[in-house]
Amino acid sequence: MIDIKQFKDYRGMGQRPADFDAFWALGLKEMRAVAPEVHQTPVPIKSRLAQPTTTGSPGSAARAFTRS
Repeated sequence: MIDIKQFKDYRGMGQRPADFDAFWALGLKEMRAVAPEVHQTPVPIKSRLAQPTTTGSPGSAARAFTRS
């Protein structure tokens, strides 16, 4: 098991791709161009859970379950 000090300093074994910054810059640009549409759908059973949904990058949606 790794101790917390080693965990905080861990950087992984893989190499950072040459296009890393460009990849994330494009991703952020795409996300900022999407107008967020947040919806909350009640779960169809007696429950305090709800399923919020919001737009993600083009063609995708982000979903989760939350307590309402």
